Amino acid sequence: MNIHLRIQRWVVWWFYVGLVCGVIAVVNILGQHLTAAQDRILLILGGAHWVLGGIVCWAFDGIQVEQEPSGQDLRTAHSGK
Repeated sequence: MNIHLRIQRWVVWWFYVGLVCGVIAVVNILGQHLTAAQDRILLILGGAHWVLGGIVCWAFDGIQVEQEPSGQDLRTAHSGK
């Protein structure tokens, strides 16, 4: 059975924006002398970005898994068995 994964373009953009923002946040946390509250705020914002992105992708079917029958399945479907 062949499985095809269809990903909407905006999902890919959301993923890359999240990666870039995550890298910037890690660099700021490690390179700057931030307070504990500032660290927590950066981590909460990053986590919220990923959680909200997952919810939006699920709600709008941003990622779809489609299963195509293999050659064996097609032959049995056409033969009526």
